[in-house]
Amino acid sequence: MASAHHELLKASSEAQKLLRADFHSISLALPRESPTHLRIIHSTDERAKRILGLEFPVTKGIAGWVYREQQPSIKNPQDQNAIHFDGVDMFAGTNTGDGAILTLPLTLDGRCRAVIQFIKTGGGRFEETDLQLAMPFLPALTKFVVAVDATKDADTVTRIS
Repeated sequence: MASAHHELLKASSEAQKLLRADFHSISLALPRESPTHLRIIHSTDERAKRILGLEFPVTKGIAGWVYREQQPSIKNPQDQNAIHFDGVDMFAGTNTGDGAILTLPLTLDGRCRAVIQFIKTGGGRFEETDLQLAMPFLPALTKFVVAVDATKDADTVTRIS
């Protein structure tokens, strides 16, 4: 039987292809009880090693807003977005703020457990139809992400304040 981590990567990569995203990342809410941070446990970005294990407060950025509100967010390049925070971009040397980002909460039993972000860097936009395409993937992604032991997914943890 395949591991939960393998199944998570398989399902999230299928969603990435369907959405025509350049890459995606998954951030797990930690600690499990009363989370204060999101930890990036997976990324298909070519610079993934720079951000895996990175933790940032649930009070910051689009991912933090989606985590707190348990609502999806679509941010396109031309959008002025007051909740966008470039702390991860500054740390990792990425430019996600220049691209389109579809951010979705992964919830179980009325509680957000993780956030997945799909990013288009080479132009393109996310639309409401993309949100509808992604929705069927959320239950399986949530099931797999809850099963993944986050402490095994990142050797180091770096917190952004």
